[in-house]
Amino acid sequence: MPEAHVPAEALLRHADELVRQGRLQEARAELDRAAALNLERGHDADASRCNQMGASLCRLEGHYDAARQRAGAALRLAPDTSPLAVSAQAELGEIALAQGQAAEAAAAYSAALEIGRHLGPNPPAQAALLRRRARAAALSGQLEDTGSDLRAALDLLESVGDPALAVRVELATAYQDAGRSELAERVIVAAWPMAERAGDHAVLADLALLRTAQALRRGDRDAVLTLALRARQEALAGTSATAYLGATRALATRYDADGNRAAAYEALAVGWVTLADLLGPDLARQAFQPQLLELHGRWGAEAFAAIRREYEARRQADIKEGKP
Repeated sequence: MPEAHVPAEALLRHADELVRQGRLQEARAELDRAAALNLERGHDADASRCNQMGASLCRLEGHYDAARQRAGAALRLAPDTSPLAVSAQAELGEIALAQGQAAEAAAAYSAALEIGRHLGPNPPAQAALLRRRARAAALSGQLEDTGSDLRAALDLLESVGDPALAVRVELATAYQDAGRSELAERVIVAAWPMAERAGDHAVLADLALLRTAQALRRGDRDAVLTLALRARQEALAGTSATAYLGATRALATRYDADGNRAAAYEALAVGWVTLADLLGPDLARQAFQPQLLELHGRWGAEAFAAIRREYEARRQADIKEGKP
């Protein structure tokens, strides 16, 4: 079929199928063809949408210059005050954020928010943009701006009945990183029962980790152990790899500080195996090998090898007895 008669919609459907198959480069080529066809036929809005989608794929592939070129085209083709312009500005923010350009990302998200305000209230969309701008502020070390945007995002979501548990975790983290522990604790206290009622184990793991960090700072070793164990338990229930890693590292640090080398090694060894099941062996090795190597260096090769042998002997005995 000649190119002039190819329906742009067919190209978009094919691009979607290719994305589902993980064939991003081919999908991007189809989106480029669809954008060109729409532009040729005077369908600027459809061309804008295709360019924005192509920009996202370029960003995911790490082709940032190509992504910025397509996002810029999407913005130029979009009506000045339209959802398409919001999406194009947001994509420019994502590209800048992926490159670590915090100020540029924040400016793009701000532009998207301003356009969105002209379109009328849309709390979920506005909250999403505020969270991304908060991420840019955190990247540049502007922790007060981070907390302010996250507080605004939380207020917007609460206004439409959304408990926004993930935003509460982000806000508590921002306050804690800014040294405002009292504010962080207030957010945690409010969020904890909400997460329990929702059965959101991943959020409970994150909240427990935040409290673990607080306990570490104040030197409360008993609280560190209790909270890190709770965080690990919740992370497993919520299949949250990041929280599981943080909890396991905290446990190993706590055990090692007490001189319980066997427990420190076991926490990391079990963590390695568990995370390998969740993420694969390569990522598990990257996550746990550095801390094990650090213990190897501090304990000495002979002591480390002895503790490893003891652990492996216990595991073999447990396996023979049918223990998990």
